[in-house]
Amino acid sequence: MILNEEQKYQIAKDAVIHWDIEVKDLSLLPIHTENEVFKLEDVNGNFFALRIHRFGYHDLEELESEHIWTSYLKKSGLNVPEFINTKREKPYKKIFIKNSEDFRYVGIVKWIRGETLEDSILKDRSESNISNIFERLGELIAQFHITSIDWDPPKGFKRHSWDEEGLMGHDPTWGRFWEIKYASNKQRSQLLDIQNRLYKKLKNLTKGNYYSMTHADMNWGNVLIEGQKLSVIDFDDCCFGWHAADLANSIWNTDPQFASIQEISKQALLKGYKSLRNNSDQVIKDLDLFYLVRCLQILKWVEDREKEIGDIEPIIDSILRPAINRAIEMEIIKS
Repeated sequence: MILNEEQKYQIAKDAVIHWDIEVKDLSLLPIHTENEVFKLEDVNGNFFALRIHRFGYHDLEELESEHIWTSYLKKSGLNVPEFINTKREKPYKKIFIKNSEDFRYVGIVKWIRGETLEDSILKDRSESNISNIFERLGELIAQFHITSIDWDPPKGFKRHSWDEEGLMGHDPTWGRFWEIKYASNKQRSQLLDIQNRLYKKLKNLTKGNYYSMTHADMNWGNVLIEGQKLSVIDFDDCCFGWHAADLANSIWNTDPQFASIQEISKQALLKGYKSLRNNSDQVIKDLDLFYLVRCLQILKWVEDREKEIGDIEPIIDSILRPAINRAIEMEIIKS
């Protein structure tokens, strides 16, 4: 069920009474995200983000596990969302849609100030600014990984895994990208070949200290900048995965206007990452592989959102052709 604006506000208003927050203002943010997000202000001038989680992606155990991991990251000194529990000391509340048996889970976190990484780049595309931002981002990702390597998930912890099955298995988490409709028969055949070969490659890929809980979607809209401080938001996709995927996702962008800065951002990112992470050669070596994986994942992600996006054929084409060419250049398949 796709929520209309009236239903979104109904859920938010019905939910917030379960928190010890006296609301002054509640406004739906006009941003494209998987979850509906409200900016909430209380009578004391404090701000919060109220999230209505999309139906069917995570069950309550998985959402509570997100809370457990981000709470650990927060206690470890990383700039991530801080959950506010309900009056009953729970991180989420189940709210039913009026006159329906459908429901959504709602959570509230403290508001994190800052502009998105993308907005910062759009304001200043100088090489010095881009290098500075991505070097700091590389340091931040290294801190995430160093912190997560030593963390032991508690009993009952439940998140999906972007291992060989979750990424390139028969039914990957984000769908069977080799079956997308806006592709020729030849392209679908090539995608299937890529999927089979990448599955084998990932199955043999080293995990060890290069695999743990990861953010998994550190895109330019999920990194906030305030002065020299970088924060990361939106842990909806956080899962067990290879560290190289976090690096690849943080520079992944197919917008032509950013093509000229890709190599600068990549080198600065790696410089920052290596400055804090010892024995990072394997992670860096695998970055290009996971950049390709991201391209393939996004193909199905876009197709599944055709109703919201509209004309997706040009978007698919702008990702599909370069992805296949990249796979050929990497000698994963033959031309």
